[in-house]
Amino acid sequence: DHSIYMNNVLDYKQYRFFQSSYDTDEKGTVLSVNHDFWGTLISYIGYALLCIGFIITLFNKNSRFLSLRNYINEIRVKRKSIIISIVFIVGFNGILISQNSVSNVVTSEHAEKIGRLLTQTYDGRFAPVHTLALDLMHKVSKKENFEIEGKGKMDAMQAFIDMMAEPAFWQQQKIIYIPQQAIRDIIGINTEYASLLDFFDAKSNYKLEKFINESFRKKQNEKNKFDKELLKVDERLNIFNMIINGSILKIFPEQGSQNNKWISWDDNAASNPLTGAISIINQDLQLRNFNYSNLMQAYIFEVMNAMKTGNYTKADKIIGYISDIQKQNSDATLLPSDSKIKAEIFYNNADIFISLKNIYAVLSILLLLFAFIENVKSQKSKFIVYALNILSALLGIAFLYHSIGMGLRWYITGHAPWSNGYEALILVAWGALLAGFSFAKYSKITLAATTLLAFFVLMTASHSSYDPQLTNLQPVLKSYWLIIHVATLTISYGFLGLGFILGIMNLVIFLFKTRINGNKLDLLIAENTYIIEMNLIIGLVLATIGTFLGAVWANESWGRYWGWDAKETWALIIVITYSLVIHMRFIPKLSSKYAFNVASVLGFSSVIMTFVGVNYYLSKGMHSYGAGDTPIFPLWAWGTIFVIIILIILAGLKEKNQLNHN
Repeated sequence: DHSIYMNNVLDYKQYRFFQSSYDTDEKGTVLSVNHDFWGTLISYIGYALLCIGFIITLFNKNSRFLSLRNYINEIRVKRKSIIISIVFIVGFNGILISQNSVSNVVTSEHAEKIGRLLTQTYDGRFAPVHTLALDLMHKVSKKENFEIEGKGKMDAMQAFIDMMAEPAFWQQQKIIYIPQQAIRDIIGINTEYASLLDFFDAKSNYKLEKFINESFRKKQNEKNKFDKELLKVDERLNIFNMIINGSILKIFPEQGSQNNKWISWDDNAASNPLTGAISIINQDLQLRNFNYSNLMQAYIFEVMNAMKTGNYTKADKIIGYISDIQKQNSDATLLPSDSKIKAEIFYNNADIFISLKNIYAVLSILLLLFAFIENVKSQKSKFIVYALNILSALLGIAFLYHSIGMGLRWYITGHAPWSNGYEALILVAWGALLAGFSFAKYSKITLAATTLLAFFVLMTASHSSYDPQLTNLQPVLKSYWLIIHVATLTISYGFLGLGFILGIMNLVIFLFKTRINGNKLDLLIAENTYIIEMNLIIGLVLATIGTFLGAVWANESWGRYWGWDAKETWALIIVITYSLVIHMRFIPKLSSKYAFNVASVLGFSSVIMTFVGVNYYLSKGMHSYGAGDTPIFPLWAWGTIFVIIILIILAGLKEKNQLNHN
């Protein structure tokens, strides 16, 4: 694979050779040459000085950043009571999962044993079967737990085994997810789920074939929502077929493979006789022709018997044999250790970030509620103070759990957990919480706002457009620069996002200003505005340093600092946008707090465009997190934009009216 050389540079007598491309037949490579030692050194020194200067401004006693902190302390002394004018209400659904085994379903204990076996995924990664089952069930059904008539309740691993054991039964079960009504009408169903048999007519003709062919013939930019959903349904059907026939379960090392290829039990090579150190297995199982295919058939036979008798001794023994085969016929350095396998299964079962999404939802409501009460009361209540402290402590524990979840992904995959869209959102939520805790001593409202932001980000991450699957790292990203460059930029989005949320809150507070409470709310708006500015300063510093680091990475890996890639360009737009926002106070007609809050809200659109728009709606390059089809711009997003515009207009009219009366 020529792409593995993208980060490997050849240095020869102060000349640097970079792979810029390669021939489609992979027999030739295209190199770019760089000979600029002193220019590179001077550029790097310049970047370093700029970064150091940015950091010094955060700690210099005469800096704007520390002045803002002093302003906040002064305001908190002045105001005795504050009315917070809005509480965001969000809900969550807790999911209780029961794993009761029944007589005609494989037991959870045996499912756990086969779940610990290794399999080779589509991208070559070696992962526990448990991970494969979870990913496939989610892709086919958009759920991980099932309750099937005649079977009862089962988890993804139990269902996965049962599908291979009783394919005829599962062909009749309505588990293939079909969200669009137009596709349901073609198939002839009136529910969100279809069975495999629903896709075929009485003559075994595929009902979607005509429409699938038409969709495939269209160019990517010509495909509408129907075409994209149709192709997704077709993919789900194909995955389901591969599950029930076992072709997707690649658990056997191919004999004599030079590239560590693993195969499934229905592969042609699976019929080749097995000999050598594992012949003792043949004697125990008494198979006439000992090969992978027969071994798996023997396992399915024993599993079906065990579901009737409850005795899984022989099925467990075969699982042990397969595990021995995997270890004896593979490069041990490529296989994950037992501790990694256990960690991955724990990560799968814990569903960490879904749980955190629900936790953040509850904590954001309670923090906003108690912060509201604290600021309404003229005298502090010990109960409210204790409640806020307890909630803050719980949020700290949740933040620690969030960090552990990211650490587990790093340990399992072997690379920093911010290499795709899903992981980047997880890091944005983490960065937002870091921003919230950084300013928690100034305002509990800030902590509540950042918790709310973390909830929204994790809710977005759980959307179907983002795949939480654990994957190998793309060759182009195999560099230590991924850790520092991407992390710095992504964490900056958390600070800028907190500025956005607090800006929304301030605009709502503008609507509630009257002659009676005007002075009190002005103090609250001022305090929040200074906190916003501090967040934007930190966010801008991180975004700028991250952009510098990206230029260094580009030069070190590809021999150029800047290529006007869409993501690079929009990263620069973020820096320019927030530089303008922070310096608006020097422009007389734009120096009001209302104007600054509007700018902090509208400025975040540059972040959204960089993170979402570039990835999914512009041309995709090496920076793109987008994968698969471009999603339709959702109606709720249009609604949100409309509400924000109306809020800005109403807040502006209210502020103008107040100024006229004064």
